[in-house]
Amino acid sequence: MLQDNLNILYSILGQAPTLSTGGPRRIVALILDEFKKINVNCISPYLLTNQKIIDLSDVDFSKSRGDTCQEDRFTVLKNRLPKNLFKSLIGRHRVSRINLFLDTYNYNLKTKKRWNQWNRNNENIIFHSHTSLAAAPFIRIRNRNNQKIIITYNSKGSLFYDGVSAWGGDKSWFRDWILRTEVFEMQNADVITFPSKGALDIMKSHHPNILEKLDTRIIHNGVDLERIASILSSEQRKNDDIFRIINVAQHVEQKRIDLLLKAVSVLKDEIKNLELYSLGDGPLLLENIELAKSLGLEKHVTFFGARSNDEVIKQMNRADVFVMPSENVIFDLVTLEAMAVGLPVIVSANGGNIECVRDGIDGILTKTGDVASVISAIRFVFSNREKARQLAQSAQERVSAQFSSLSMTQKYIDLYRELTYKN
Repeated sequence: MLQDNLNILYSILGQAPTLSTGGPRRIVALILDEFKKINVNCISPYLLTNQKIIDLSDVDFSKSRGDTCQEDRFTVLKNRLPKNLFKSLIGRHRVSRINLFLDTYNYNLKTKKRWNQWNRNNENIIFHSHTSLAAAPFIRIRNRNNQKIIITYNSKGSLFYDGVSAWGGDKSWFRDWILRTEVFEMQNADVITFPSKGALDIMKSHHPNILEKLDTRIIHNGVDLERIASILSSEQRKNDDIFRIINVAQHVEQKRIDLLLKAVSVLKDEIKNLELYSLGDGPLLLENIELAKSLGLEKHVTFFGARSNDEVIKQMNRADVFVMPSENVIFDLVTLEAMAVGLPVIVSANGGNIECVRDGIDGILTKTGDVASVISAIRFVFSNREKARQLAQSAQERVSAQFSSLSMTQKYIDLYRELTYKN
């Protein structure tokens, strides 16, 4: 049993948990939802934000957009900088860097004050950070005897390299600041967790010789199977002759949506009534829309933009196959959701994908960055419907057995228990 009155203080660098997006904000929301389902009365969850420490016990994350704890960073820039200087910083790389720096500065500045107002000296506290840079201020003020630190990294390695497409170049004070802070956090954490071995390997490549001597664990992400089943309970599978491919991803370079569009352009004349549904927004959305037009795919591709998770699940249920040819894969929740819905999945043999999808058993793994491999896999699913059904059934069983949010949460509870016993 966990000790009574164990406080878990979560941090996502000032952001709030929500089921309406992906990444660490959604992971924390899934964990907290599971706390309610399994009635973990001995854990009191809190959230450290820029403004205050919030009791999360009664928050409904299915309705929360997760934006209540954040300042409008562009407004911050406008209000704090001279007009001419602000205009000179509008370039994408500079604004993105300053946004993160301001977020971190505000978070660091206010953490000690919020902590001193809330801290109960005689109680066990676990600080669980779900992003780079969030643990640093807490490390400096914690009591090492009964206040433990867990850092969970859901980024593609270092936060800097995960965002390099938005921030530009890698030789700057900004890069050095992030890398230095991450090393400080790692070396002072009690445990560091990653959602996949692939994620751990990427972080090792960005911080060589740092993680080898530290306590690192793999805790795979999971999806809420009950919620998915509830959404699908009122939905029926499509009953027409359209062959629908679905992709759910931000339009960023690593997702390689361009590769999928090129595959569809080859297959559109071969597969009758072929359609691709693209759900998600991002900086490359307009570029991919233009690419689709140049490939003559206006009648074959629908760009839905960002959609709620409920709508994503419903659209998956209307599709025939899920395709995600990503690079630098961590451990995509959306792939697990497609498997849980009962879709055959086609994903790249990259990173976390090879930890959840067994090639030819739960789905098809394609060669990373190879359009011919993607074309061949889609063609196989279209031409072998019974085998595709078997892949989907195996995928459902695998997610249920190994990758549920309940399983993920229980592993974190076990970790909390382990750290509590070390006091």
